[in-house]
Amino acid sequence: MHSSETITLERAAAFLRISEQAVRDLVRDGALSSTRTGSEWHFKIEDLEKFVAPTTSAAVPILNAVLSLDCVAIVEDANKEIALRQLIAMLGKKSQVNSISELTNAIFNREKLMSTGIGMGIGIPHVRLRSVTDLTVAVLLVKNGIPDYESMDAKSVKIIFMIAARENQHALYLKLLSQISSFLKIEKNRTILKECCCPEDLYHKLKGYDDE
Repeated sequence: MHSSETITLERAAAFLRISEQAVRDLVRDGALSSTRTGSEWHFKIEDLEKFVAPTTSAAVPILNAVLSLDCVAIVEDANKEIALRQLIAMLGKKSQVNSISELTNAIFNREKLMSTGIGMGIGIPHVRLRSVTDLTVAVLLVKNGIPDYESMDAKSVKIIFMIAARENQHALYLKLLSQISSFLKIEKNRTILKECCCPEDLYHKLKGYDDE
């Protein structure tokens, strides 16, 4: 696709790996540009690329700003419930999270509705809550994978990014989701993360690895 090409709402959602409603919300919040002809939405490829594009200073700019070492972990094995609870426990220690019980309920209720396994060995559970004061993220690498994650491509999940945001941080929250998805579409990025041997290594790869 050429950067000047325009695409439909459906294709824009697929490009960003988020729902069509999430794309509409980004437009509503002024975070993404679009044009409309009747009921048809049109998006420029160059605008979508700019929205998700990492900078040269970090793999994922927003993640770089909010991720801390105490929210990065590596384990050999885990099932889905154990992995999610470990991520919740890490986020629960952050000052931004005021209710671990609300976070726990929201994460597991979301998984009941639809798995957050997006394919490629990646899971991105994410919630916006009134009890969260600011965007925060935890990352878990499961070396041997999670076979029961129920990912979109039915493959085991190895890397999970858990995102918790304030209830009204909609645009920032969606942009982080899109940036992470865009970064992880690149196979060499996934490979580099999966080969990390300790939390410090994973943390520094996420904070400073350049995919160009």
